[in-house]
Amino acid sequence: RSPRPGFRQVAARMLHDPALVGLATMLVIIGVGSIGVTQFENVYLSQLGAKDSLIGVASMVSSVVEIPSMLMVDRMVRRFHPAAILLVSLGMNALLRAAGFFFPSVFLIIALKAASGVAFSFYTVALIKFIGERTRSHETATALAIFTVTLPSIINIAGTPLAGYAFDLLGAHWLYLASVVGYPLGLGLLKAAGSAPVALEGGEPG
Repeated sequence: RSPRPGFRQVAARMLHDPALVGLATMLVIIGVGSIGVTQFENVYLSQLGAKDSLIGVASMVSSVVEIPSMLMVDRMVRRFHPAAILLVSLGMNALLRAAGFFFPSVFLIIALKAASGVAFSFYTVALIKFIGERTRSHETATALAIFTVTLPSIINIAGTPLAGYAFDLLGAHWLYLASVVGYPLGLGLLKAAGSAPVALEGGEPG
């Protein structure tokens, strides 16, 4: 058995992998750009005239779509490289947020939230597979915690007050534009970082 490395050891080794550094930078850019829409989209629906019952439906439609989508994407990741699936998910989200910016309406935004369930499925499955392929098996759990819990939590803590200020100052409509800009930037960073296999001292990728 390989000894389980600590948080600092895993984080230090990840800093030497350009693809993981690019992935972390991508998550920060996309997270900061999209947090306004994520946190205040239901408030925007209310401003557009949606009833409370309809807002409740809007809050669950993406989850309904995610159930079959996860199964579909799981099979796709077995055939295609997870980095390619991640790029597809980012492109899908950019298009969805652009549609919300240019054609804002209650029913369109609800439809976009449903479609985002597909993009989220692509993103989640591919992200886990991508991290697993670039870490040793005894590092993967810690790396997943860093990318799926620690980093998003920091983004939420730091970004939500800024998003609230932007919401008050500019309105929800312009938060969609910030999200649209963030996705191509993140996509470019991930693509530039590369996705070739990395040599791992002491074992193969997990």
